[in-house]
Amino acid sequence: MTTNQGYYVLDNDGNPIQTNGLGFTVQNNGAIIADGQEVLLGLSYTPNAFDMIKEGNNLFTPAEGVMQNARETAAGFVVKQKQSEGSNVDPARTMTEMMNTYRTFEMNQRALKAYDQSLHQAIFTLTPLKMDK
Repeated sequence: MTTNQGYYVLDNDGNPIQTNGLGFTVQNNGAIIADGQEVLLGLSYTPNAFDMIKEGNNLFTPAEGVMQNARETAAGFVVKQKQSEGSNVDPARTMTEMMNTYRTFEMNQRALKAYDQSLHQAIFTLTPLKMDK
């Protein structure tokens, strides 16, 4: 088994999972059954996602001593076969927040422009012009 990028999918002991081209089923607890044999999918858990170091290509490396076996921590995971993971972003909410942020930016920009204009006017009104005769 490999990921879309060609990396091996690992079992609970860190070994590549071999299905030998045979069909397999994945149970909710992460057990993969192929050719009558059961292999536990390697699942890890970290309570703080910021403890992970981004490597690129959807790969992360854990900081020292951070990762734990998900089964030991009772992380509450469920593994689904033939499912695509969806985005964890609510598009309507995100769009609303983005529009509110943009409106706040525009309002601050107008305030700065008004302040700049009043400062410009104060400089030229209060400063007498000197003319050489």
